[in-house]
Amino acid sequence: MQAPWMAHAALLVVNVIYAVNYLVAKGLMPHYLQPSAFIVLRVVFTAWLAGFIWLLGGPQKIHRPDWGRFFLCAVTGVMVNQLLFFEGLSRTTPAHAAVIFTCNPALTLLASWLLVRERIGRLQGLGLFLSLAGALSLTLIRNGKLDFGSEYSVGNFMVWVNALSYAFYLPLVKPLLQRYAPITVLTVNFFLGQFLVLPFGYRDLLGTNFSEFTWAVWAQVFFVLFAVTFVTYLLSIYGLRRLSPFTVSMYVYLQPLLATALDILLRSYVPNLGFIIAAGALLIGMWLVVRRAPT
Repeated sequence: MQAPWMAHAALLVVNVIYAVNYLVAKGLMPHYLQPSAFIVLRVVFTAWLAGFIWLLGGPQKIHRPDWGRFFLCAVTGVMVNQLLFFEGLSRTTPAHAAVIFTCNPALTLLASWLLVRERIGRLQGLGLFLSLAGALSLTLIRNGKLDFGSEYSVGNFMVWVNALSYAFYLPLVKPLLQRYAPITVLTVNFFLGQFLVLPFGYRDLLGTNFSEFTWAVWAQVFFVLFAVTFVTYLLSIYGLRRLSPFTVSMYVYLQPLLATALDILLRSYVPNLGFIIAAGALLIGMWLVVRRAPT
């Protein structure tokens, strides 16, 4: 059994990558790649890279009763999650997406209760509240007053459904991780997922003008394909083997904090008192949740 700190470290790396991805992916869409075309690239790339590693290590046999759950994981964790997040992000702002995605832990808790009857203690409930308040405050501090008017309504709705889909994916995939290695789960989910996303994005992919891509653009695309997709999904699955779906989802609250840290390092952003209070509430809330994280 892996040490808990390794699972937490893996999820920390995942959310550092996600924090950078908000800026990188938004800069590539839609000028260089349409969202649906980008998703096809991400899913197919991950399916074949994971499949290659899976074959090298000796593939596990998939038991027939598990194919139905694998298919549901491909729908919720790959097709809906990937398509709606990128389509939504292209129609809204990173700040709006970050605020809306703060509902993911609460949705995951609801999904976990419906699917596996997972319970939460009082201290963990307090931690959820503090982390939610801190994450929302950090996003508002960095971006000012957010306008949730009609201009971003379609994109905001897509991001919300994306969060709901991922909330159900986490407890759905957890039982599979008790029977299969992380690379097996990743390979099968994305192998099935590539056939689900192709109908939505193959036309946009064929219409992409790759001759416009500079080396810098290709580097950003590779970062999204390899780090944001393959690495983050693999590390998330690794973390989920040791921790509960609710605990894994709580790490989304680190993203506004990490995004602000990038501003401090790269743009000389000076944090104010409001930032310090919000960051403190977020970190205390996270500690209350993960200190008794169920497995």
